[in-house]
Amino acid sequence: NSWPSGAVPASAESVVIESGYHVLFDQSATLTSLTIESGASFVWANVDDLELRTEVVNVTGAFLMGINTCRLNKRASIKLDGLMNSTTKLGNNRKVILVTEGGTLEMHGQRKSSWTKLAQTIPAYSRLDCVLVYDHSDWETNPFGAERVPGLSVMA
Repeated sequence: NSWPSGAVPASAESVVIESGYHVLFDQSATLTSLTIESGASFVWANVDDLELRTEVVNVTGAFLMGINTCRLNKRASIKLDGLMNSTTKLGNNRKVILVTEGGTLEMHGQRKSSWTKLAQTIPAYSRLDCVLVYDHSDWETNPFGAERVPGLSVMA
């Protein structure tokens, strides 16, 4: 077992993964909070139906669910519990995955064809005030069946 305590945390425990520790998450867990400090990592195993239940995740280290060259292809679930109007040791951050400066959150699942299309290319570091990213104006003739109704145009 790769948890800092040497065992899967007990239900409702607050867990801190300190610098130098690298936890392979391969068994579902219910926690009060999960903190991944700088220099530590929390790596989601490619095991079906893994579930992490917690009120808050604070990442200054690395939270990895697959990587670009080794994608997660199993069912995974993160459920954020708790009441929205209560506080934690992180202040008013409840039901949140908080990635602070220096932290990394990577989620790489199976590649799937997207149902969306770009209306235009957006230049890197564009200084445009507003860009039309997706446009449903052709909904009557669009070949994608799920999009044959008027929809939302996304502006960036």
